[in-house]
Amino acid sequence: LEQALSQDGLPQEYFDWGNQLLRRLDKPVQVMVIGQPGSGKSAVIDMMLGQSVISRHADAPIIEVCYGPEDCVEVETRDGNTSRHLGTLAQISPSPETVRMRQELPDTRLLSHSFVEISLTGSAEQSHITLQRAARHADVILWCSETFGPAEQQLWAAVPDEKKDHSFLVLTMADRQIMRGTLTSLLAGLDGFAAEEFLGVYPLAAVQAITAQTAEQT
Repeated sequence: LEQALSQDGLPQEYFDWGNQLLRRLDKPVQVMVIGQPGSGKSAVIDMMLGQSVISRHADAPIIEVCYGPEDCVEVETRDGNTSRHLGTLAQISPSPETVRMRQELPDTRLLSHSFVEISLTGSAEQSHITLQRAARHADVILWCSETFGPAEQQLWAAVPDEKKDHSFLVLTMADRQIMRGTLTSLLAGLDGFAAEEFLGVYPLAAVQAITAQTAEQT
């Protein structure tokens, strides 16, 4: 694409489109991991990273995970001040004034994709606004929920269709549903809605997956 754009005589319209596409291809795919507090979002990201990086203790409205030369956390507070700390989010206790935390990791996989964790807190209207803003910037959306009930379904229904085409429903803490004997009926109940609203539905026991990945033995 770079070579094609360097040629003379390319119509301006196609040159502009090509430049826009090139800029997009140079950026990591942004994976938004969205859900209500306690829905297992951090565990899902940790599972995909193959290590406990965020942990359930790192609570902030927005948590970013991206590539960096070393393990480092940037913390932004409501007054706009930022501070940087060596280590991972699992080692940091954020203040109530924290609005954003950015985890940098020397993991080359993060050169091609980054994660953004979004917690839907407050009223239904506030959650709707947060979700719509997040969806505008997302390339892929993972909606994390234990049961994906009617309130969450209503929130998700308002997401633009072009974003739903790149979205997945992750039913977290599936081990609990299995122990209760409710996972099969839950999947059956969501089948019609999820088939229209998501590319796929994935029951996931992320904590057990992290344990398996980090165990000393295969």
